[in-house]
Amino acid sequence: MGFEEMDVDTIWMDGEFVDWDDAQTHVLTHTLHYGTGVFEGARCYNTENGPALFRWDEHLDRLFDSAKVLDHDIDHTHEEITEATVELIRRQGLESCYIRPLVYYGYNSLGVSPKDCPTRTLVACWPWGAYLGEEAIEEGVDVMVSSWRKHSSSQIPTNVKATGPYINSMLAGEEARRNGYVEAIVLNKEGNVAEGPGENIFLVNDGEIYTTGLAESILDGITRETAITLAEDLGYTVHDEATISRGQLYTADELFFTGTAAEGDADSKRRRHRYRQRLAWASYRGDSVEVLRPRRGPTRRLRRLVPVRVALEKNSFFRRTSNWLCRLTDNTMTDGRRCGRMSKPTLPARTDVVVVGGGVMGTSAAFFLAQSSDRDVVLVEKDRLAAGSTGDSSAILRHHYGPDELYAEMAWWSHGFYRRFEEETGAPLAYDSSPLVRFAAAGTAGGRYAEDGYDVLSELGVPVSKRVGDELGDAYPMYTTDEFDLAVSDDAAAYSDGTDAAMGFARGARTHGAYIATGVAVEAIEHEAETVTGVRTSHGRIDCDAVVVAAGPWTPRLAATVGVDVPITPVREQVVLLDPPEAYADRYPSLTPTTSVPGGEWYIRPDFGGGVLVATHKHTEPVDPDEYDGTPDEETVLDLVDRLEAAVPELADAELKGRYCGVYSTTPDHDFIIDETDVSGCYLACGFSGHGFKHAPAVGRLTADLVLDGDSDRFDLEYFSLDRFAEHPDGHGRPADNI
Repeated sequence: MGFEEMDVDTIWMDGEFVDWDDAQTHVLTHTLHYGTGVFEGARCYNTENGPALFRWDEHLDRLFDSAKVLDHDIDHTHEEITEATVELIRRQGLESCYIRPLVYYGYNSLGVSPKDCPTRTLVACWPWGAYLGEEAIEEGVDVMVSSWRKHSSSQIPTNVKATGPYINSMLAGEEARRNGYVEAIVLNKEGNVAEGPGENIFLVNDGEIYTTGLAESILDGITRETAITLAEDLGYTVHDEATISRGQLYTADELFFTGTAAEGDADSKRRRHRYRQRLAWASYRGDSVEVLRPRRGPTRRLRRLVPVRVALEKNSFFRRTSNWLCRLTDNTMTDGRRCGRMSKPTLPARTDVVVVGGGVMGTSAAFFLAQSSDRDVVLVEKDRLAAGSTGDSSAILRHHYGPDELYAEMAWWSHGFYRRFEEETGAPLAYDSSPLVRFAAAGTAGGRYAEDGYDVLSELGVPVSKRVGDELGDAYPMYTTDEFDLAVSDDAAAYSDGTDAAMGFARGARTHGAYIATGVAVEAIEHEAETVTGVRTSHGRIDCDAVVVAAGPWTPRLAATVGVDVPITPVREQVVLLDPPEAYADRYPSLTPTTSVPGGEWYIRPDFGGGVLVATHKHTEPVDPDEYDGTPDEETVLDLVDRLEAAVPELADAELKGRYCGVYSTTPDHDFIIDETDVSGCYLACGFSGHGFKHAPAVGRLTADLVLDGDSDRFDLEYFSLDRFAEHPDGHGRPADNI
């Protein structure tokens, strides 16, 4: 709701009550140009004893402290501002509202120094609903980790609530909303969790509560301190000076935000790394505190979550809060918060190219199309960016493909792009090195595969090494290597983050002029005379000359609307996250190389945040991508743990941190499809069969070349032709993945 629709008519300015429309300042006001104001946000609630200002004294104290840092000389006392605020609320007949005091440098001169500018003070108040949306109360909210970092207190004081630094919050929040999320999580310059754009953040693990400390470049939130106090009163252990790594977000039992505007909203699905969990969340609502049970559903990983309802006796609750309330009138309690949901996206009526799918392949294609040409590019995603397989990807960057030189070369080219990712796209990328090791017995199929890969990588100049016999035990002491006498190490291998990559490609695509719309489903590709004319979406038609379908397991459905059969089978793969014993982590700081032992149909790699990721790689469980169990089977988890214990005995006591499932879009030969169909202007980039992430830059580049030039001189596009399945249903032939 905009101000024009609100029943408010008065603002207090410099000691006087003025009409809302007359509360004006000069366009050359110093703070308007340099962000030199300080402000607060407070709440008036309707309680059963009448409207009351919540923790007003603390808000005023912080306002005066912030003003002191910026050398403001406020002409009014605490008492005068309090009396003015109470009267302002009464005059407008507000029962609950948001209150905004602002202290700012006014009009006089416009040098950077405000020394000749007067300090002005105002207070405004208005009804403000749920900041993150009314649905946040019952369902939580979807959040992403922003590519923007929080400034440190050595750059701008983070204990000051000043107007200028909130550009950081604005950029992070708008990035999240453009990508289909409700809010952002912001990291500090060290890469640890700081806070939300306008909220402090809390993490819950094993019944204990953690929140980032003041040293992490956060604002010392008043609602943060309130939540800490209430939680401790309820008997919870609270770590209020925690350093929370990005990795800990992946495996938390719960996350929730606090702030005067946000109050106590929760994150329902965390889309960072595999942000696919519907979180339980805590919310203070009137006379009770509830921890709500997560909803089970597809592509959501769940940890040991205990459903709890803690009902506080009403008198006990108000005994704690009575010192926090400045009461005004006589009514019952409600909450007052603003809706922050996105409005319906506006789509262009026409564009040159529509890219369907907001995963890493679609965003990569959009990036290279926009970067390489003057074509108008629109990307549409029915959910949120990285909401599907990309968000669940283990994001391994390897180059060893046995004798297959094409994939090795594409992976190496793509890895180079990932190393330059921030330079290329403007967005940072989570990245860590982890050599990929192929264990094998010489003379076996696995041994030949490992040796062939060694030869290919050596020829391409990719760092690779080989160990034999007793060297295996010395190089990989954590592993049981008795049955192997050969190990080939893809030394430059690494792992990254699928969501980071998709968000970064999207940011880069926008920089080059692409338009990205989330929450828009493409229902059909429309064509005439075997030529694409446009797409029909849930929000209307877009006319276009070309469509790139990079919709993962949903690609066959869209291709069918132009009569094209795409042989893709969505299969479910299962993942568990382990917390290695402290002694193991101390002994082996790298935890484990990335590896998959022959015949195991599973792989392992280290994970961000000091964990270990173990996943199936079977391609044997077809599923509906819209309806499948997102929780790994108990027998599969036990099997994975047993296999891991046999391979790495010292991980036998590792704790289960989390589990989830994802979907591979698998072709019969496990090779990609990058091709134009028989319908002119309809292109496919799909069928990545569980090994696509590492190739995403090359796939985006090839797709752009195909759309713009009809072919590519970078890699052999013919190998990825859809027509290979017309010649033989198995294409290049069924792979022997178990080697």
